[in-house]
Amino acid sequence: MPPEMKRLSEDVNATKRLAKS
Repeated sequence: MPPEMKRLSEDVNATKRLAKS
């Protein structure tokens, strides 16, 4: 998995966490 793809999925997870709270 390319690093930028991993970074993107981390950003998506962080955004989901923010939207949840």
